Amino acid sequence: MKIIFFDRRGKAERVLRKKEVEHKIVDHKLLAGESVPSDKHKSREWIILPPGKGACRVQIKKEVKTIELDAKRETVIYVPRGKEHSLEAVADLSYTVLRDGMD
Repeated sequence: MKIIFFDRRGKAERVLRKKEVEHKIVDHKLLAGESVPSDKHKSREWIILPPGKGACRVQIKKEVKTIELDAKRETVIYVPRGKEHSLEAVADLSYTVLRDGMD
């Protein structure tokens, strides 16, 4: 599972978005215990977790990892094209998903 850190809020989205490419950006909010069911996309996806407190459990294919939010940095989880994935909020969680396609 590829995890990237960015030192300022909002920097991840600016760095990951490529010019002249259509992106889909979706903001999500989950309460502790809520989850996003397993799915997959034709596009690549980045799950952008803001700095703060909290945690989530992410599954990509068969790999499951609990991710603790970093107090000062954005945490980005890369989901490759076509890979089945899901996310569960261990604590209340707001996050952004960036896809390099519209599917």
